[in-house]
Amino acid sequence: MPDAQPAGERVTEVLVGANAWRHAEWIGGFYPEDLPEEWALAYYANEFRTVLVPEDQWQAAASEVLIQWYDDTHEHFRFLLELAGTSPPVDRLAGVQRTLRERFGGLVLRARPETTPRQMNHLLRDLQTVLGSKTLVVDARHAATGIEDVIRAHGVQRARTVDADTGDWEPAMDGSNRGHVSFDVGLVPSDSRKIWELRRLRELVERACRRIPPAEQTALIFEGKSPAIEDLRNARTIAELLGC
Repeated sequence: MPDAQPAGERVTEVLVGANAWRHAEWIGGFYPEDLPEEWALAYYANEFRTVLVPEDQWQAAASEVLIQWYDDTHEHFRFLLELAGTSPPVDRLAGVQRTLRERFGGLVLRARPETTPRQMNHLLRDLQTVLGSKTLVVDARHAATGIEDVIRAHGVQRARTVDADTGDWEPAMDGSNRGHVSFDVGLVPSDSRKIWELRRLRELVERACRRIPPAEQTALIFEGKSPAIEDLRNARTIAELLGC
């Protein structure tokens, strides 16, 4: 069983979620089979506190749909938006941010291999302008040479991902690559056909919880074609036991 935090120790609040809240494999196992589709987000938000919304979903959502997303979630829920393009939809992004208000947690930018440092420089400049103080993180796993230098020059966070060889966070949760941040994002591969071993999952969650220096919040996003609902539930339980 995970050890709760020592008295007085400052830890990072961990929010657990998935990439999208609708997955066919979840119907019957997580969602009741007769649950109306329009109730799915509210049902999901009863258990989990964040979600990474795929780009095509938030780009296509009408204003009334975004308002419903807001109404279907509670005050502590956070929406993260995914962006994979090189031309930021500035007006659209600003509109979504206004509608979701305090539930808007930030943006996860997927760096494409074909994106040049010059394109990334313009992209980050435009996104920082529209996002203001909201979180912007870059998933740089597939970035071209020179992109990480651009990311550092803009003072933008890298999304933390799980190293396939070590099974640990990359960048590490030791604060060596940045100072204090208010909101951090960790992307965890998940597959309903093979759930995470509890010991390894505990190690990932604990490092996120006790990162140095602490962030105010870290979103752990379990992502894949069909994330395992057991992984999300286990991570949430571990975080609760750790006092995160």
